[in-house]
Amino acid sequence: MAAIDAYMRDPEAGPYRFSRGHSLDIPALDREEFFRQFRPQEKALRTRVTAIVMAAYPLEP
Repeated sequence: MAAIDAYMRDPEAGPYRFSRGHSLDIPALDREEFFRQFRPQEKALRTRVTAIVMAAYPLEP
């Protein structure tokens, strides 16, 4: 997924913007308390970010 790849490249980049104008702020979601309980080893980071993206709702433009 492009949103996950973008976050993996630069976690500080801010919201990911989809082509239809929706956005998803993965860094903000990653700071939410629900996901803080999952502090995986580095090799599992992509799985964690994937779970964050799948549980999120993009914001309309």
